[in-house]
Amino acid sequence: MRNWTQAFALLSVSVVLFAAGALSAVYREWGNSETKLIITNASSKPVDRLVIRLNSCARSSVTILEKQGSAQALLPAGEQTAIYVNPCGEGAIQMEAVAQDGSVLKTKPEYIESGYRVEATYGKNEFEFQINALRLF
Repeated sequence: MRNWTQAFALLSVSVVLFAAGALSAVYREWGNSETKLIITNASSKPVDRLVIRLNSCARSSVTILEKQGSAQALLPAGEQTAIYVNPCGEGAIQMEAVAQDGSVLKTKPEYIESGYRVEATYGKNEFEFQINALRLF
């Protein structure tokens, strides 16, 4: 009887730990091949247009996001948005932001891979990336 109790306890613990790991993987987006761009407008200027240039696997793509209709801005001052792109393996990404006053800030091209999490901050005089290779948060 004692062997059955120990076996059941070990099986129960194993199932609980497996479920906790599976839920963590889903919550933290582990194994996702898309790259998540988190763009923060840390300036006092609303952004009306974002241009994302992605070069990956000998091909280039350009994504242009603009404010729609009567919206005040695509990305108001102090706001944050998330955009997903799907690079083919590894590549380079560059972003450009156009504020309502017409000023343009560009990032330097940065290396990325599938599954990276990229945080871009549009500031007063600069537009910078912070690349996080592993999604551990």
